[in-house]
Amino acid sequence: MGKIDLHLHTNNSDGSLSNKEVISLALQNNCSAIAITDHDFASSEIQENNSDIEIINGIEFNTTVTNMHILGYGILNPQELNYFLKRIKFQNELVTLKVINLLQNDGYDISEYKVIKYLAENNFNYNILDKRKLVKYLIYKHYVSDVLSAYQNLIGLGQKYYVPNKKIKPQEVIRLINRYKGVSILAHPNILNLSIQDLKSTILDLKDLGLMGVEVENLKMNLAYSNDLALFCLKNNLLITKGSDFHDPRTDKIGLEDDREIYKKLKLKIGERHNNC
Repeated sequence: MGKIDLHLHTNNSDGSLSNKEVISLALQNNCSAIAITDHDFASSEIQENNSDIEIINGIEFNTTVTNMHILGYGILNPQELNYFLKRIKFQNELVTLKVINLLQNDGYDISEYKVIKYLAENNFNYNILDKRKLVKYLIYKHYVSDVLSAYQNLIGLGQKYYVPNKKIKPQEVIRLINRYKGVSILAHPNILNLSIQDLKSTILDLKDLGLMGVEVENLKMNLAYSNDLALFCLKNNLLITKGSDFHDPRTDKIGLEDDREIYKKLKLKIGERHNNC
């Protein structure tokens, strides 16, 4: 029995490894099935020459609701979707540059060049800057200790250096995933900071909009009520997924123990969506 990992990032967004390197590391960690889910970038199928591991393509969207991210699996025509998303990414690069300028004007040791230099030296993608990549630099400079503190103390909503990103409403994200015949899953729901009762209510509201499942286990986010949430999903005909939220081998692990039923059900749903084209 191998492992699965349905939440992996590469250097197509804010990860440090290429697709091939992530796949190789997944194989080393005894994974038999994975999904690549880069931020705002729909990966293509990468199955060729990888007979020892099953791979599905995916994407992770940010939304207008604070900390609400939605995963999309099995996206058809990812190139077309990426073309649409690229316009938003360019807008958000301008937002990131504004944040950098605000920090620089207040004496922080930061500039566009310094951020790009750090990213390049650490194998991160620097073609288009965004706040996730900026946060990596802020952690490197010890201005913040982690991602959460960066947003809570410096660049998040209500903080001095906050400049709003261009984002898509949750219902629009779900609609977009549906348009490309994908399967929509709520990612790491605990970072919404809701009680289990309010979270369940939110999930049902999202289900009415077309959401198809919930990530009930994420190695980066300690989900105390994982079993309760999985049972809730089962009762409400929602898929469940699990993933590491891997970005960098220096800090993250790949692979979660599983009997593959979770992956099989996700793959079956993707097949149903594609067959209904």
